[in-house]
Amino acid sequence: MKNEKYFFCYSGKLAYFLIEVKGLKYITKAKRYQDDIVFTLFEKDEQLKKALDEYDKLK
Repeated sequence: MKNEKYFFCYSGKLAYFLIEVKGLKYITKAKRYQDDIVFTLFEKDEQLKKALDEYDKLK
């Protein structure tokens, strides 16, 4: 799996914004086996980029 095609989101607040507010679909939610940190995996596309830019402006 190439990381440049995917966005690993480790922030629960950001994942909520992307999924619930912006309506984006995610590939999976999982835990890293090294340390049990939860992440949400998104495919990178223009819609995700716009949502991330919007989120950054809200912070």
